[in-house]
Order: sequence, then structure tokens, then C-alpha cells
Amino acid sequence: MSVQGTDKGIIIKNTPFSDTSLISMIYTEKNGLSSFLAKGGRRQKSQFRGKLESGFLVSFVYYRGHSAEMGVLKEVEPIETYPEIRENITLMDGMYSILWVLEHSPTEKKIFILAKEILKRLNTEGRIEILPYFFMKFFKIEGIYPNLFRCHVCGEKSVSCFSTRAGGTMCRKHCTQNDLPLGEWYNLLKLIVRGYLPELKDTNEKGFKNMMKVIIEYGEFHSGDWFHRLREILPSSIRP
Repeated sequence: MSVQGTDKGIIIKNTPFSDTSLISMIYTEKNGLSSFLAKGGRRQKSQFRGKLESGFLVSFVYYRGHSAEMGVLKEVEPIETYPEIRENITLMDGMYSILWVLEHSPTEKKIFILAKEILKRLNTEGRIEILPYFFMKFFKIEGIYPNLFRCHVCGEKSVSCFSTRAGGTMCRKHCTQNDLPLGEWYNLLKLIVRGYLPELKDTNEKGFKNMMKVIIEYGEFHSGDWFHRLREILPSSIRP
């Protein structure tokens, strides 16, 4: 006996299952990361052709057998295809960075909503500067958001360094030689977490990339080694 269900999701990637079928990995609104079999998905005249592209936001109908681990797609309809992203290699790299995070995310509707919002803005605004904003929002949802405005140890407002290991900024008294001095990267990060996205062309490239380096190292330490792969996926213009 099979059960039919409906959901929405963001297509992460597709892998061949047979000569004619695909397995589609989707970050869904209801169940987080899930895999579905698209029977006949590799055929030229498949009903799924052009509907399961990576990054697409789709609605879909599926069925699942009583003891089956994987659902089978029955119908798929694209909601958003983000055409502007697909015309720009930098924005494509940004999209793949978001998909990489989704592929390693827990089941959390807030993460789905965040990714949907950022992909839409990436498509309409064309601002790659939104990626650090996405990462910081992801940290907040995950419960690993760094302290950026007070000493993480004593609460002192005057801060002098950032400690990845401790999870935030430190006052001079609690800084160690292993901590990172604050600089332009820190000023940029404060703007971004407050929702202001500085134009990349108007910022110091080194400062922006240093900020990205801090974010990636923080993600590696607090979220997992998988975060390291972003050093290769991120657009070259902001890659640390």
C-alpha cells in the first residue's frame, strides 16, 4: 500500500539511477533533505524534463510505499526558475553555494524559507554580496550565531579581537595570540548582519575576502568540515 503526499522544495541535484530514471535530491519545506525517484526522468520526452534543474523551486506530488525509504515523484511543477541567475556564472556559483549548505542542513522550515528568500533576491537584485548575509542567518537558525558586539566572556562593549573557537568577539583582557584582530572585515560584517549590503565594487577586496575567510572558518569549526568545500564553490570575486 502506498501513501500519496504533496510538498514544495528546492532541487539540490540529480543523479542517474538507471538508463531511464533519476534520483532527485530536494530540500523540502516539510521534511528537509529528501531523495525521490523520477521514473523515466532521463528520457527525452519525460514529463519531468526541464522541471528538475538544480536550484528550481518546485511543488510536487509523490507517493511512497509502506516500507519504502524513497518516495517516487508523480508530478512536478516549477514555481521559480530564477532565470537571471542562470545567465550569470557568478550568480550561479552563489546559487550552488546555497545548495551546498542546504545539502548539509538539518530539517528546519526556517532554513527552507531563508534559502527561498535569498535565491529570489539573488535573482532579482543580482547582488553576490548577499551570501555572507545568508551564512550569518544560517548560523542564527542553527544556534551557533557568534557574539559580534560584546566580549563573549565578560560582556564588555569595547572589543578588540574575534575568537572562532570561543564563538565571538573579545575585549582586550580576554584576547589571546590565536585570536583575530578586528579590522575592515569586522566593520563590513557588522553592516551585513544589520541588513545593509555594501557594494562589492565600493569595498576593499581584501577586507571583503577576509570577512568571508572568517565566516568560512567559523562555519568549519561550529557547523562541520563540510563548510570547507565552500572555499571552492564560492564565486571567485568573494572567495577567500
